[in-house]
Amino acid sequence: MFIYWRLALEKALKSIYVLILKDTPPRTHDLVRLAQALNLELTSEIKKLYSTVNTFNIEARYSEYKSDFHKICTKDFTLNYLTQIKENFEWLKSLIMSKL
Repeated sequence: MFIYWRLALEKALKSIYVLILKDTPPRTHDLVRLAQALNLELTSEIKKLYSTVNTFNIEARYSEYKSDFHKICTKDFTLNYLTQIKENFEWLKSLIMSKL
């Protein structure tokens, strides 16, 4: 599930990039780098969230990391990150809607 939400954040950031800069976004999956390319004013909490969510991409895709990743995905861990990710996604959506 995390890999899909990480992808949603990435696609939202890339959509904002296209809307604002009218150019092709950088070829990266790094959420922090994408946000920096947009000059978004990120709080330290959002930077930390993006850095952590970046790791979900690797850990969820590669079998040697999956076992370790599943061990840390407790109910509290999952609910905490899903809440933060969803809130951030709503913020990104509002940025997209303001640019249309």
